[in-house]
Amino acid sequence: MIGVPAFFSDVAFPLLWIVLSVAIVAVIIRSRKKHGSVSPETVRSRSMAATVIAMVVLMLGLIGGLVRLSQQIHDRSVLCRLSAASVASIQVGKAHVVKTADIDDIVVALRESRWYVPTAGDGGWAEPVDVVVHLKSGDEMRYQVGRMLKRDGAMIGLVSQNQSSVFAAHHGYAWAATLPHALDNAGISLPTERKKP
Repeated sequence: MIGVPAFFSDVAFPLLWIVLSVAIVAVIIRSRKKHGSVSPETVRSRSMAATVIAMVVLMLGLIGGLVRLSQQIHDRSVLCRLSAASVASIQVGKAHVVKTADIDDIVVALRESRWYVPTAGDGGWAEPVDVVVHLKSGDEMRYQVGRMLKRDGAMIGLVSQNQSSVFAAHHGYAWAATLPHALDNAGISLPTERKKP
Protein backbone atom coordinates (compact mmCIF):
# COMPACT_ATOMS: atom_id res chain seq x y z
CA MET A 1 0.00 0.00 0.00
CA ILE A 2 1.22 3.44 -0.86
CA GLY A 3 0.15 6.90 0.27
CA VAL A 4 -2.98 7.58 2.32
CA PRO A 5 -4.16 3.93 2.57
CA ALA A 6 -0.71 2.98 3.86
CA PHE A 7 -0.84 5.78 6.44
CA PHE A 8 -4.23 4.60 7.73
CA SER A 9 -2.95 1.04 7.84
CA ASP A 10 -0.15 2.16 10.18
CA VAL A 11 -2.55 4.26 12.28
CA ALA A 12 -4.82 1.23 12.71
CA PHE A 13 -2.38 -0.48 15.08
CA PRO A 14 -2.56 2.09 17.89
CA LEU A 15 -6.30 2.49 17.33
CA LEU A 16 -6.78 -1.27 17.69
CA TRP A 17 -5.07 -1.12 21.10
CA ILE A 18 -7.42 1.66 22.20
CA VAL A 19 -10.47 -0.36 21.13
CA LEU A 20 -9.13 -3.48 22.89
CA SER A 21 -8.48 -1.47 26.06
CA VAL A 22 -12.02 -0.15 26.12
CA ALA A 23 -13.48 -3.62 25.40
CA ILE A 24 -11.48 -5.32 28.15
CA VAL A 25 -12.36 -2.66 30.70
CA ALA A 26 -16.03 -3.00 29.74
CA VAL A 27 -15.88 -6.80 30.14
CA ILE A 28 -14.18 -6.47 33.54
CA ILE A 29 -16.71 -3.93 34.77
CA ARG A 30 -19.56 -6.11 33.53
CA SER A 31 -18.08 -9.22 35.20
CA ARG A 32 -17.99 -7.38 38.54
CA LYS A 33 -21.76 -7.08 38.38
CA LYS A 34 -22.22 -10.85 37.80
CA HIS A 35 -20.44 -12.50 40.67
CA GLY A 36 -22.85 -15.47 41.16
CA SER A 37 -21.94 -17.79 44.07
CA VAL A 38 -18.42 -16.40 44.56
CA SER A 39 -17.89 -14.03 47.45
CA PRO A 40 -17.80 -10.30 46.60
CA GLU A 41 -14.25 -9.97 48.00
CA THR A 42 -12.95 -12.75 45.71
CA VAL A 43 -14.67 -11.19 42.71
CA ARG A 44 -13.27 -7.78 43.58
CA SER A 45 -9.67 -9.05 44.01
CA ARG A 46 -9.77 -11.14 40.82
CA SER A 47 -11.29 -8.27 38.88
CA MET A 48 -8.69 -5.84 40.18
CA ALA A 49 -5.80 -8.18 39.27
CA ALA A 50 -7.23 -8.85 35.82
CA THR A 51 -7.82 -5.14 35.28
CA VAL A 52 -4.26 -4.21 36.24
CA ILE A 53 -2.70 -6.94 34.08
CA ALA A 54 -4.90 -6.13 31.09
CA MET A 55 -4.27 -2.41 31.37
CA VAL A 56 -0.49 -2.83 31.69
CA VAL A 57 -0.33 -5.09 28.62
CA LEU A 58 -2.62 -2.85 26.60
CA MET A 59 -0.84 0.34 27.63
CA LEU A 60 2.54 -1.12 26.66
CA GLY A 61 1.17 -2.06 23.24
CA LEU A 62 -0.50 1.32 22.81
CA ILE A 63 2.61 3.25 23.84
CA GLY A 64 4.80 1.13 21.56
CA GLY A 65 2.45 1.68 18.62
CA LEU A 66 2.19 5.42 19.20
CA VAL A 67 5.96 5.82 19.61
CA ARG A 68 6.57 3.93 16.35
CA LEU A 69 3.92 5.96 14.54
CA SER A 70 5.24 9.28 15.84
CA GLN A 71 8.80 8.32 14.87
CA GLN A 72 7.62 7.34 11.40
CA ILE A 73 5.80 10.67 11.01
CA HIS A 74 8.97 12.47 12.12
CA ASP A 75 11.19 10.50 9.70
CA ARG A 76 8.80 11.15 6.81
CA SER A 77 8.69 14.87 7.58
CA VAL A 78 12.51 15.00 7.64
CA LEU A 79 12.58 13.37 4.20
CA CYS A 80 9.96 15.79 2.86
CA ARG A 81 11.90 18.82 4.12
CA LEU A 82 15.29 17.66 2.85
CA SER A 83 17.02 20.35 0.78
CA ALA A 84 19.69 19.69 -1.82
CA ALA A 85 21.45 22.87 -0.66
CA SER A 86 21.99 21.26 2.76
CA VAL A 87 23.51 18.03 1.36
CA ALA A 88 27.30 17.69 0.99
CA SER A 89 27.28 14.16 -0.48
CA ILE A 90 25.27 10.96 -0.61
CA GLN A 91 26.77 7.53 -0.04
CA VAL A 92 24.95 4.58 -1.62
CA GLY A 93 26.61 1.36 -0.54
CA LYS A 94 30.29 2.05 -1.29
CA ALA A 95 29.65 4.65 -4.01
CA HIS A 96 29.68 8.39 -3.29
CA VAL A 97 27.60 11.00 -5.10
CA VAL A 98 29.14 14.48 -5.01
CA LYS A 99 27.99 16.12 -8.25
CA THR A 100 25.43 18.84 -7.51
CA ALA A 101 23.07 17.81 -10.34
CA ASP A 102 23.03 14.17 -9.16
CA ILE A 103 22.48 15.21 -5.54
CA ASP A 104 19.59 17.45 -6.66
CA ASP A 105 17.90 14.56 -8.51
CA ILE A 106 18.33 12.14 -5.61
CA VAL A 107 17.08 14.65 -3.05
CA VAL A 108 14.00 15.40 -5.18
CA ALA A 109 13.30 11.65 -5.38
CA LEU A 110 13.65 11.32 -1.60
CA ARG A 111 11.45 14.36 -0.94
CA GLU A 112 8.71 13.00 -3.20
CA SER A 113 8.60 9.67 -1.36
CA ARG A 114 5.26 8.52 0.01
CA TRP A 115 4.09 6.50 2.98
CA TYR A 116 4.47 2.76 2.29
CA VAL A 117 3.31 -0.44 3.95
CA PRO A 118 4.53 -3.74 2.44
CA THR A 119 1.81 -6.19 1.44
CA ALA A 120 1.95 -9.81 0.35
CA GLY A 121 1.12 -9.01 -3.28
CA ASP A 122 3.57 -6.17 -3.93
CA GLY A 123 6.50 -8.48 -4.66
CA GLY A 124 8.85 -7.00 -2.10
CA TRP A 125 12.21 -5.47 -2.90
CA ALA A 126 15.69 -6.55 -3.89
CA GLU A 127 18.64 -6.64 -1.52
CA PRO A 128 18.64 -3.28 0.29
CA VAL A 129 21.73 -1.08 0.42
CA ASP A 130 22.69 1.46 3.05
CA VAL A 131 22.24 5.07 2.00
CA VAL A 132 23.88 7.81 4.04
CA VAL A 133 23.02 11.44 3.32
CA HIS A 134 25.94 13.55 4.54
CA LEU A 135 24.73 17.04 5.42
CA LYS A 136 26.88 20.16 5.26
CA SER A 137 26.20 20.65 8.97
CA GLY A 138 28.14 17.44 9.67
CA ASP A 139 25.03 15.42 10.51
CA GLU A 140 24.09 12.23 8.69
CA MET A 141 20.76 10.69 7.73
CA ARG A 142 20.76 6.91 7.29
CA TYR A 143 18.32 4.76 5.34
CA GLN A 144 18.11 1.35 3.75
CA VAL A 145 16.98 1.41 0.13
CA GLY A 146 15.86 -1.52 -2.03
CA ARG A 147 14.60 -1.59 -5.61
CA MET A 148 11.00 -2.82 -5.85
CA LEU A 149 10.70 -6.12 -7.71
CA LYS A 150 7.19 -5.90 -9.20
CA ARG A 151 6.75 -2.15 -9.62
CA ASP A 152 8.83 0.89 -10.40
CA GLY A 153 10.42 2.66 -7.51
CA ALA A 154 12.33 1.86 -4.37
CA MET A 155 11.53 1.08 -0.76
CA ILE A 156 13.15 3.35 1.80
CA GLY A 157 13.57 1.74 5.20
CA LEU A 158 13.22 4.36 7.93
CA VAL A 159 15.74 3.34 10.58
CA SER A 160 16.96 4.86 13.82
CA GLN A 161 19.33 7.77 13.32
CA ASN A 162 20.99 7.27 16.72
CA GLN A 163 24.57 6.23 15.91
CA SER A 164 25.47 5.57 19.55
CA SER A 165 22.73 2.95 19.92
CA VAL A 166 23.65 -0.73 19.85
CA PHE A 167 20.29 -1.55 18.31
CA ALA A 168 18.94 -0.28 15.00
CA ALA A 169 15.25 0.46 15.44
CA HIS A 170 13.09 0.21 12.35
CA HIS A 171 10.32 2.81 12.07
CA GLY A 172 8.55 1.81 8.86
CA TYR A 173 8.89 2.46 5.16
CA ALA A 174 8.56 5.07 2.46
CA TRP A 175 8.26 4.48 -1.29
CA ALA A 176 10.10 6.61 -3.85
CA ALA A 177 8.92 6.21 -7.43
CA THR A 178 11.86 7.97 -9.09
CA LEU A 179 14.75 7.08 -6.77
CA PRO A 180 16.13 4.14 -8.84
CA HIS A 181 16.10 6.33 -11.95
CA ALA A 182 17.88 9.19 -10.13
CA LEU A 183 20.52 6.76 -8.84
CA ASP A 184 20.93 5.19 -12.31
CA ASN A 185 21.53 8.67 -13.74
CA ALA A 186 24.24 9.18 -11.10
CA GLY A 187 25.92 5.93 -12.21
CA ILE A 188 24.73 3.86 -9.25
CA SER A 189 22.51 0.86 -9.79
CA LEU A 190 20.51 -0.68 -6.97
CA PRO A 191 20.54 -4.49 -6.80
CA THR A 192 17.75 -6.15 -8.79
CA GLU A 193 17.56 -9.46 -6.90
CA ARG A 194 17.08 -10.60 -3.35
CA LYS A 195 20.11 -11.93 -1.53
CA LYS A 196 20.36 -15.68 -1.96
CA PRO A 197 20.58 -17.62 1.33
